[in-house]
Amino acid sequence: LGMNNTHFNNATGFDDENHYSTTFDMGIIGRSLVKDYPEVLKYSSLTEDYIKGNRNEEFWLVNTNKLLKHCEGMDGLKTGYTSKAGYNLTSTVKRNGIRILTVVMNEKSIQERSQDTIKLVNYAFSKLKIERLLNKGDVVGKYIFPNSMGDEVEICLKEDVDVVLLKEEDVSSLKLNMKIDDVKLPLQKDDIVGYLEVVDNEG
Repeated sequence: LGMNNTHFNNATGFDDENHYSTTFDMGIIGRSLVKDYPEVLKYSSLTEDYIKGNRNEEFWLVNTNKLLKHCEGMDGLKTGYTSKAGYNLTSTVKRNGIRILTVVMNEKSIQERSQDTIKLVNYAFSKLKIERLLNKGDVVGKYIFPNSMGDEVEICLKEDVDVVLLKEEDVSSLKLNMKIDDVKLPLQKDDIVGYLEVVDNEG
């Protein structure tokens, strides 16, 4: 995942001189978890529920992320505490189509952990906006597939394309690249043939 400043020496997160990480790396793993396994949010968003133990016996579990009830759009992700690492929270919040992820570490109390997380969340949403770049069904190009009859085929979008920008940015800095996969013929209407890459020319 590119977590270059992390070494897990155990699976529990308990203190060990060879067990360490950073806020940046926790952000990487949090982003990967939400992106690749979005079903985790179904569980991390629960404030409390019955779960089954090893003997299939149900017991009541309360989520230690107290912000779930007090921060609009928060649906995860993971709290932590050890005497050396302090109180930690990797959180994710979604509002108006924008999802952000924040990480705080080495806080002195749950209250301070919550306060600093709220500050980060509010700051992020004060700086960001979402804009519709293209609509579902828009034609983004034409393409002649190898070994075809030579006719150009219109390439259309399967879904809307929304981009998250800083509030002072505009879409004029974005470049679109159409990437066509190596697909087998014949093709039917609505077959997926590739993807659209959105690149920031200034970044």
